[in-house]
Amino acid sequence: MNFKTVFDNRKYLLSWFVPTVVLLLGVAFSIMIYTISYKRDYVESFQSFNIQAEISFNAVQRDIEVYLTILKSLRSFVSVYPNLSRSAFRTYTLPIIKNEVGLQAMAWLTVLTPSELPLYKEKAHKEGFPDFDFYKIMPDGKHAPLEIKDYYPIIYYIEPSEDNNVVLGLDATSTHSRFITLLKSIQTDKVATTGRIILARHNPGVVLFLPVYKSNVIPGANTGLKNISSLVNCAISFKGFIENALRRLNLDVSFYLFDASAEDTKEQLLYSPIDEKNDSRQSPQTIADAQKYPIFIEKLITVGDRQWMLFVTPKSYFYKHIWIPRIILLIGLLISFMLFVITRTIVLNLQQKVSIKVLEDIVIARTAEIEEERNLAVSASKMKSDFVANISHELRTPLNAIIGYTEMLLEEMEDAGVKEYSSDLNKVISSANHLLSLINDVLDLSKVEASKMDLFLEEVEIATLVTELKFICSPLIKKNKNTFEIIVAKSLSTMYTDVVRIRQSLLNLLSNASKFTKEGVITLDVKPLQANNKEWVRFSIRDTGIGIPPEKLKLLFQAFTQVDSSTTRQYGGTGLGLYLTKIFTTMLGGRITVESEKGKGTCFSLILPIKSITGISKAEISHNSYTATEIAVKGDAQTILIIDDEPLIHQEVQKRLEQSGYRVLHAFSGEEGISLARKCKPDLITLDILMPVMDGWSTLSALKSEPNTANIPVILITVISDVDIGYAIGAVDYLQKPIEQKSFIEKIKSVLKTDKKSHPILIVDDDSNVRHPISRAVKKAGWIPIEAANGIEALEHLTKIEPSLILLDLMMPEMDGFAIVKALQQNEKWRKIPVIIITAKDLSDEEHAMLMQHSKSILQKGTYSHREVIDLIFKEIKKMEEESNKND
Repeated sequence: MNFKTVFDNRKYLLSWFVPTVVLLLGVAFSIMIYTISYKRDYVESFQSFNIQAEISFNAVQRDIEVYLTILKSLRSFVSVYPNLSRSAFRTYTLPIIKNEVGLQAMAWLTVLTPSELPLYKEKAHKEGFPDFDFYKIMPDGKHAPLEIKDYYPIIYYIEPSEDNNVVLGLDATSTHSRFITLLKSIQTDKVATTGRIILARHNPGVVLFLPVYKSNVIPGANTGLKNISSLVNCAISFKGFIENALRRLNLDVSFYLFDASAEDTKEQLLYSPIDEKNDSRQSPQTIADAQKYPIFIEKLITVGDRQWMLFVTPKSYFYKHIWIPRIILLIGLLISFMLFVITRTIVLNLQQKVSIKVLEDIVIARTAEIEEERNLAVSASKMKSDFVANISHELRTPLNAIIGYTEMLLEEMEDAGVKEYSSDLNKVISSANHLLSLINDVLDLSKVEASKMDLFLEEVEIATLVTELKFICSPLIKKNKNTFEIIVAKSLSTMYTDVVRIRQSLLNLLSNASKFTKEGVITLDVKPLQANNKEWVRFSIRDTGIGIPPEKLKLLFQAFTQVDSSTTRQYGGTGLGLYLTKIFTTMLGGRITVESEKGKGTCFSLILPIKSITGISKAEISHNSYTATEIAVKGDAQTILIIDDEPLIHQEVQKRLEQSGYRVLHAFSGEEGISLARKCKPDLITLDILMPVMDGWSTLSALKSEPNTANIPVILITVISDVDIGYAIGAVDYLQKPIEQKSFIEKIKSVLKTDKKSHPILIVDDDSNVRHPISRAVKKAGWIPIEAANGIEALEHLTKIEPSLILLDLMMPEMDGFAIVKALQQNEKWRKIPVIIITAKDLSDEEHAMLMQHSKSILQKGTYSHREVIDLIFKEIKKMEEESNKND
């Protein structure tokens, strides 16, 4: 079913025609209403504006005429009283000034000859102005004494004097604008007006002048100061008289005043209602600027000898009234459009109802298909994850058999003297072990993808975690001669999280940093962080290694991916570490970020919540169904504690150990193993690293941190190959799964045969960074370390105690290693003490030969591990014990 079967072309066009007619009628009606309303409001608003403008013009002009009348009456008053006193002037002018707001001051200027100056100065002093003096104003605004002239128009009386007494005694001819204005007034006998000037109190305004002539003087072009006896003036403030005039009328207009007679157009503006200091608007500065307003009325008036332009514009109310018709038009158009939409919708609904059923059927069918495809995809993904997880476990069993039987076959062939196949069998074992490591990486990945990776939450001491990381990673970092720096904020204490996953992630990042950095600096920076109203901890691992190109950063967190193939060839790895680190961080509710610059280094940051909420609380984990079982064996058989979470490992190892005459204790978790070690104090412990809840690293650190268990030898048994980490914490040996039985028994026998008594080991080195780590390794191995910073201290120790072995550096201050070797040879008691040379010096053939005569071994600094040192110590002590047994 489609539209053509329901509607023909005429009906389809009708569905557009009716709404369009409704829209056009609505638009036409809206335009008509707009036109009528606009004309009415515009005419009314403009008529009102014209009336208010005329009222404002009349008010301002009336006040100006009042000021002119006042000025003329003042001249008449002065003419009647030629010997005018100050008190009489004040009595006449003050009432007028008080009644007129815009009238700021009234003044009398007397014209004096040089001989009259002292008399008028004395008169001013007597009238209450002791500081009165005559002066002129310089171009820079400073006061100066009068020049010698024939006549001086001096401002002698001014009221109110309180605000204007600064101009008393001023020669008006020294102010150019005032002099020009009063000269025009003298020559015309009319009011002369200055341009815009600043009056007292910083008010802008003008000054009006009128002369008082001497008798029988006719004004003309040649009339000057000698022809007048005095002048009168009035100072008018624009702000005072204009705002007062408009305030009385309460008009809704903006009034501007311009000086049309100003020579410079920039000086035309006399008054503006806009306070530009507190208003973002700007005043028009010229008449031409004002005439750019869309609506205005102007009027030209005469004030004395100048012409002023009165200019009025409407306020915003005028434009608001004009906007009303536009709003009406907009509303009308919106209503018309709404009617169009409603009409169109009604028509289309008829068509839509016909097609809805068809569309529903199509949607239902397509939804069912999508759901089926999704279920298939989910099922396939689950099957894939389950298959990878199962096949990884299943592959380990035959691989263990392959490795075990191959080793047995190799051993039997060697015993039979058939060595031609040894090389091939060793290749089989090596390839099988490599394949096993790959399977273990894939197993971790499959656990994540199959959603079988559980998180176990507990309170974690951040300081303890960092300390463990330091002990674990220091050997790895020093392997490439790197420096390890740790920064932990003092405000951080604990966090609630999965310590195993955090440690695994940080170890992975620190391992990568040490792998890709040589002779650089690796920094672990732990700081608190506040974001989104939550508390976080940021673990930043920075290095100064090879760095990562920007275009390769997006590949970092993809499974089985490295920056490029050359990285894999040079540094190794499967490309799963960073991917799993990101997965663990996300599962804990955090995120991982990376910043890098090629050739300068990389910074990875783990940002984790102080309290994770995703996971299982460690307190809620039920105990393993297996419990520690002590197998009683008669006699004084030595006891071995097996700590592993896999029951098959217990069965496999127990059988071999019991056949060799050892007593076996079993523990299936780290906590259980620590508890048994405290209780039973076994002679040796075998420890698996990869265990849930409390992994092998935590277990080993806990065992070595307690006095009761610190001296128990520990052999690591695991599928990983981080040998230096185990040695750094205190393990005495290492076995990698699957276990080669003969090697396993031999390692246990070699450890347990060593005499349990403590041997003192003298460590002589001036570098504490070398001396202290060796001392810790010696102590963890069960011996007593004795440190000496130089040769003199070493000899002092030798006089007090005889060590079983000496670890000696050659290059030292005060007394070097060569001198100590000679001193040992000269003392019969010391001559038998084994010496192991540890030095950074590049020895010559002669030096090397001489030292080898008197020492057991020479280790080059930076080329040995602590494990090699411990192995040498073991060998030397074992030789000493064998020789001692022979002598006995």
